[in-house]
Amino acid sequence: MPYLCPEVTLLYKASSSDELRNASDFETAAPLLDGNARPWLRRSIKQAHPGHPWIRRLS
Repeated sequence: MPYLCPEVTLLYKASSSDELRNASDFETAAPLLDGNARPWLRRSIKQAHPGHPWIRRLS
């Protein structure tokens, strides 16, 4: 079954207007990101959505 990497999915969700659902997905998936995915997601959100609250959470 095809699927997107969790970090890519979270990047898309960072720009979505459904904040409650996306926050829940972030809380579930972020702790499971491996060593490369976490810094990639942080850099990507920082570039695409400066000031987004998830940036601090991914530090």
